[in-house]
Amino acid sequence: MNNIKFVFIGNKFKNVIVGTFPEKEKEKNLKFFNNKCKEIFDNKIILKSTKENEFNEIIENNFKFIYTLKNIHYVYIIVIKNSDENEIAKNFIQVLIDNNIYLLVNDKNSLLNEIGKNELKKIFNDYNKNFNNYYNNYRTSTNGSSKLDEIGNEINEAKNIMKNNIKNMVDNINDINNIEEKSIEIANSSELFRKSTNKVKLNAIWENRKFKLFFIIILILVILFIFIYFFGSKKKENKNS
Repeated sequence: MNNIKFVFIGNKFKNVIVGTFPEKEKEKNLKFFNNKCKEIFDNKIILKSTKENEFNEIIENNFKFIYTLKNIHYVYIIVIKNSDENEIAKNFIQVLIDNNIYLLVNDKNSLLNEIGKNELKKIFNDYNKNFNNYYNNYRTSTNGSSKLDEIGNEINEAKNIMKNNIKNMVDNINDINNIEEKSIEIANSSELFRKSTNKVKLNAIWENRKFKLFFIIILILVILFIFIYFFGSKKKENKNS
């Protein structure tokens, strides 16, 4: 007897059904499963806020519809018997995620869509056939801890690594900005020093030229004085003679 009765995968962001299984098999409840999953998708997921990774259930006609939001946009709805544990559905969803079924089933690409449907069918049948192996491996890991806890720890570890990487990136950016600011300050200081040096040089050249000019003017005046003095003396001598 199958533990998983029906699978529904939708994309909340695009508001489309990504894939369902079974689709064409002769199942008396197939239409009921399909309609109920669409109703949950439209009313519980699209119209209302369903938190990511939160598991919810609806019981109807002796069946449980376990639904959750994963990978931000992807909606998983798993149908099991009301007497079954919810962990069965959670386990199966994790199997689908581990096999990247949400990537294989693509409503815009016929080839990927066909591959995705075949893969979903294979996992569906294999899971129900080897249910005990899947479920036992899911419930306990080698150290006896819950598989969900193990997955949660891995996610938290990845988040911490990502936070540290982001922090290091921000610190590096700040360091680069500080270096750029210091480089600009040094460049400005160098330019100011260059201008000050040029000004000092110009002042020194001007002072030197002023001294030379003053000396030349004094020399010219002395020559003129001597010339006038001797010229005046000769003129007087000519008059007296």
